[in-house]
Amino acid sequence: MQPQLVSQSSDIPNGNDSYTRGCAFSPDGLCVLTCTSVDNTLRLYNTPPPVPPSTSTSSVPPTRKDDDQSVPAPHEWQTALASTEGNMDTVRGYQWYPLMNSSNPPTCAFLSYTRGNAPIQLIDAYTGKLRGGYSYSSYDDVDAIVSPHCVTFNGDGSRIYGGFDRVIRVFDTNIPGRDCEVLRLGKTRRS
Repeated sequence: MQPQLVSQSSDIPNGNDSYTRGCAFSPDGLCVLTCTSVDNTLRLYNTPPPVPPSTSTSSVPPTRKDDDQSVPAPHEWQTALASTEGNMDTVRGYQWYPLMNSSNPPTCAFLSYTRGNAPIQLIDAYTGKLRGGYSYSSYDDVDAIVSPHCVTFNGDGSRIYGGFDRVIRVFDTNIPGRDCEVLRLGKTRRS
């Protein structure tokens, strides 16, 4: 079986510099989160509904010719939400809240973190805005704000782990700000 395009989006800016920087499916499987390189915009898409199997030709999706084979036309995705909240620099990554369930709005959130000197931010997946002022700031030894290299939640979403240079910082999800536990890592050959 040949790979085939099943979905596409025309709302991403065109150009050689424009590409998605990965994607993350929500834990409930109903949403996809992406970020585009050219504008650092986080875009949320609702996954397309499954096509029910049917023998009737009236419910068959339109087809296109591809190598002389008839294949279903790709589903056109439309952005459900676009967020640039706090994206002052290149977005390094994003992470869904692990207990996210689209039918329970308080759980619909994700973390976003950038390359510049900016805090980790908890973004509401319904509004695209910072959720209740929840950002998690990290400071180095001279009290300058630093950004993480990677971020993840623990399994129940109560903690946020941020990977920094030779340090892992552990934030309580319910306590925004700079308070965190600092786990120092051993020296490496490069340090």
